[in-house]
Amino acid sequence: MVDTQIATHALYGGVVPEIASRRHMEAVVRVTEQALKDAEMDKHDVDAVAATCAPGLIGALLVGANFGKSLAFAMNKPSFRCTTSGDTLRLLIWRIRS
Repeated sequence: MVDTQIATHALYGGVVPEIASRRHMEAVVRVTEQALKDAEMDKHDVDAVAATCAPGLIGALLVGANFGKSLAFAMNKPSFRCTTSGDTLRLLIWRIRS
């Protein structure tokens, strides 16, 4: 699932952090629902939730991190924050071993 803000920011000649954060807030639920649909899953199939905390613009990262933590809490699932692709790999290994 890919969601883009390129057209929005092109109007300003570059990324506007406040607008990026707001667009993330508008998109996070829709993107999550579509990603689950594309994977032929629903929220009950999720074992854990991970969200990145770097690199990126802090406002947009906070939207994703807080959404991820809230989603995990609501589903009584563990949540993780990832900073690198290595973190993602460790999560996959954790999932396989569990």
